[in-house]
Amino acid sequence: MPKRALDETGSRLYVWATSGKQVASFPVEELTDVQTLKVSLEKSCGLPRFRQRLLSQQRILADHESLDLPLHVQLVLLPFCSASWEQRRYFVLAARSGSATVVEQLLQRPQDPNLMDCFGEVALREAARANDMAIAALLLEAKSDPDIRGEGYTALAIAAYAGNSDILKLLLAAAANPDVTREAKVFRVVTRSTV
Repeated sequence: MPKRALDETGSRLYVWATSGKQVASFPVEELTDVQTLKVSLEKSCGLPRFRQRLLSQQRILADHESLDLPLHVQLVLLPFCSASWEQRRYFVLAARSGSATVVEQLLQRPQDPNLMDCFGEVALREAARANDMAIAALLLEAKSDPDIRGEGYTALAIAAYAGNSDILKLLLAAAANPDVTREAKVFRVVTRSTV
């Protein structure tokens, strides 16, 4: 980002909607980078960082860019893009294989984290099956439904059956329903001993 002198904005960063309405403003010292700003903006706009784009001087700001100068940025909110069956399958396989970088890239498209692939599988269930905290956390940050079933059990039931207490805690913190029909009995028995 080009350096510029402090002006009347002081040391604040101002975020504007495409309509010209101010969305929010933050002291620059509270923000370390664009990703931190997007996470803070989720409270104002209701969408996770993956569905936000911030522009400054007609340029999209990358998540890793620093925010050390007073700026005026424009917030653009994106709908989910369409995803072919191949793209959906690739997403689920990336979650299954622990490819956090690929999962992050696909969420940035932005791809709906709740889409099923052609086999009825969903990424969050695969992350729970693989006991991959990083990918499960990314998917939940992207607003993956913690109770999504796909073809079979929920991610919570899969984690409970496998005894993956860290995934269980993460899903419960994301408001996963512990009382899911046929899975409830298995879940209660396992969670009493692991959580």
